[in-house]
Amino acid sequence: MHIRPPRKASDWDQLFSLYENAFSPEEREPTPDLRDLYKAGSRQIDLLMSADKLIGFSVVDHYPDQEYSLLSYVALSPEFRNQGLGSILCLDVIYNFQLLSDPIAMFVEAKDRPAKLYASLGFHYANVPYGAPEYGGDGTVKMNLMFLPHEKNKARLTEAFFTRCVKSILKDGYGLSETDPRLISQIQVTKAFRY
Repeated sequence: MHIRPPRKASDWDQLFSLYENAFSPEEREPTPDLRDLYKAGSRQIDLLMSADKLIGFSVVDHYPDQEYSLLSYVALSPEFRNQGLGSILCLDVIYNFQLLSDPIAMFVEAKDRPAKLYASLGFHYANVPYGAPEYGGDGTVKMNLMFLPHEKNKARLTEAFFTRCVKSILKDGYGLSETDPRLISQIQVTKAFRY
């Protein structure tokens, strides 16, 4: 097994198939956006492969102007789950994140079960109520918002930085407007963040 970026059409076909099967519609951004943002250079996609078979993948969005990264998706094919391969993918993401010089933190939105994995790998619970906006809907999906401080920049992880990043995740990642009630209420509770 090895980790590499997508290179050919069959990589994308397998990635799209696993993505659509691993995440519910309200958790998924439009499938073509995976490739478009990757080609634009703001997204890192890594595939865990065995020969030409996709085992799993990770997607990380980088926001250098906001000084953070977002671990957007991690998924494994069902037959490869519960074998430690999700940890391998996440550890690769963490290693590459720590090689960057600018970010202050990497964030992840996670349901309870994956949140336990992220916590075991060094992510911290933000301990503020968090609802990820539904793609294509007006509701939210209850998630744990978690963060991993960058080793070189963790002293800069403040409430103001945290609030700015959450606002960016909701606006830039989900396309919410400044007047969206989900953004307004999330920013209010986010002000309780302490590290």
